[in-house]
Amino acid sequence: GRVILPSFHGAWTLGGVIGAAIALGSANLPWESAAAVALLPLLVTTAPFLAPADSAVEDSGPDDATVVDVPWHPIMLIGAALVVFYMVDTAAFTWGPAYLEHVLDAPHELIALAVFPYLVASGLVRLVGDWLTERVGAVSLLRAGALVAVVALAVVVFAPTWPIAVAGFTLLGGSVAVVAP
Repeated sequence: GRVILPSFHGAWTLGGVIGAAIALGSANLPWESAAAVALLPLLVTTAPFLAPADSAVEDSGPDDATVVDVPWHPIMLIGAALVVFYMVDTAAFTWGPAYLEHVLDAPHELIALAVFPYLVASGLVRLVGDWLTERVGAVSLLRAGALVAVVALAVVVFAPTWPIAVAGFTLLGGSVAVVAP
């Protein structure tokens, strides 16, 4: 009866921030130590599947076939919004560091951190996304996020210096964070 998807997406994003921080912190470890650190997430994610099952539950499924009228128009609009979101998100992660390094001459040691504020802003906005959606409404929030994202993309593209581009990426992360969830 209430919105929960944005905060789940926020926890996922902050998991990425934690993973990136671990990767940055372990960059100078010998490969044997790094391999040991890499095994920990593997063990945590596979442990539930290694535990013996208590009992098997059989699902017989519904008795009668149900005809469902699929609302294609809203589904296609949501799909279009998600395609645009992932294009922007992937561009920020894939091309953002290269853009800062090759176009705006950012210091080489800061290139790896170019999208870190993007991730942090995304995670924080997603964590309050449930509250925002309930207060403002999903449609209004999506419209506002899209408008701010357009402004943020303009800031990134027309930035005269790399710090301004990083500020644009930060604004972009906060604004597109409400689109996918």
